[in-house]
Amino acid sequence: EADVQIYAIDSAESLTLRTRSPEEIAGPDLLDWLCDQAGGRYFQVDGRRELAAAAEQIARELRSQYLIGYLPSSSARDGRFHSVRLQVKRDAGTPKVTVFWRKGYRAPGE
Repeated sequence: EADVQIYAIDSAESLTLRTRSPEEIAGPDLLDWLCDQAGGRYFQVDGRRELAAAAEQIARELRSQYLIGYLPSSSARDGRFHSVRLQVKRDAGTPKVTVFWRKGYRAPGE
């Protein structure tokens, strides 16, 4: 709701499932979901080399972002979450692009 993009790097050591709490087991999936909903990315890394690669990937993505504005066709003030779907159409022969976007917005309430 604060219009922030979330990127996360998870470098937690993998432990056996018997020694982990339910929260620890569900944590990576929840963090991945939060990042996805906020238009960012989640990286799970193992070791310094993967950590450096994930940090470089995040920096590269942040440097090459475009901002697309969206104005809903309805000015509903219902306080509900409204989904947004984004489609990218590219001409044949143009490079492939990867798109991350906020999956929706919460309309202001009355």
